[in-house]
Amino acid sequence: MLLEIRLPQMAKRMTGAVFAQWLVTPGDVIRKGQPICDVTIDKVTLEIDSEIDGVVAHQIAAAGQLVPVHGILALATATADEKISREQLLAYPGFAPAPPLQADCAITPDLGDYLVPSNAMRTIIAQRMTVARTDIPHFYVTTSVDMTNAMQLRQRLKKEARQRIAYNEMLIKASGVALRRYPEVASLYTTQGFVRRNHMNVGFAVAIEPDGLVVPVVAEVDKKSLKEVSDTVKELARRARNKRLTPDEYGFGVFTVSNLSSYDVDQFTAIINPVNAAILAVGKVAETPVVKHHEICIRPLMKITLSSDHRVIDGVLAAKFNAYIKYLLENPETLIEPSDDRTAPPPATEEEA
Repeated sequence: MLLEIRLPQMAKRMTGAVFAQWLVTPGDVIRKGQPICDVTIDKVTLEIDSEIDGVVAHQIAAAGQLVPVHGILALATATADEKISREQLLAYPGFAPAPPLQADCAITPDLGDYLVPSNAMRTIIAQRMTVARTDIPHFYVTTSVDMTNAMQLRQRLKKEARQRIAYNEMLIKASGVALRRYPEVASLYTTQGFVRRNHMNVGFAVAIEPDGLVVPVVAEVDKKSLKEVSDTVKELARRARNKRLTPDEYGFGVFTVSNLSSYDVDQFTAIINPVNAAILAVGKVAETPVVKHHEICIRPLMKITLSSDHRVIDGVLAAKFNAYIKYLLENPETLIEPSDDRTAPPPATEEEA
């Protein structure tokens, strides 16, 4: 009996995927629920599980091909003894083969250079980042944050409540609260006007070796407690690294946090996701000499850099947004519980007080 292996629809907004690679070969026996291939949706590589029991007979989809939802990936038979006739194969013409990759520069074999073909995720990242840097006028604002109180809160929560809260989780929560205060930062520029977002969904970058990165999203961060944000971030990061995110768990963020503090990075600038107006780049926490009350002392400082779309955000708004994140992180008790939309948060600067 001829069986069809099709691309499932994993989310309402999913229309297709770029095929990445096969995890099985013709002749392999497969079971329902077994991972059989990888596909890329947006910038996320996902494993596709078999929905049938059978034997892989003929693979139709190939790397780099766009497969629509419910499109045929492969053909299988119920048993190893069955064969697929030529007439049956001709009924499944498959998809046009992907064009060969072209190198953008000359390869010099005598120097030992060689071409490494780009996978589906890297290709999508390259396309989107090129669009972002070409079409979005970026500017950057950097702020230093004293993390003394944040460090003390982490230690207290670990000791008293057995909660392990990472700085990145505090940053994600602070970003959601700051977006609620300054919703213009969550806007999106279009030629018809500005799209205002009502749900402060914050994405965070997760490195996926060796493919690139993905950006899972914590929905309505400002309405969650710090513990809820922490639990959600840990679970999404785990699922992302295991290629188990669903399309409903990424791609709908209004803002992104990109944190390289664990890689001994002092400061950097990030490229804005084309569906956002800003992204926050976070460096490491470092002991730094600072002047307090006319005296030099050592404080754990962290530099945050906001990349902003100048079509949506001006310098003053970016400065106020950064100042409010600084206020929240230096007064981290404000992050523990969900923010109350009925009550305005404390002033971010003396000017606003």
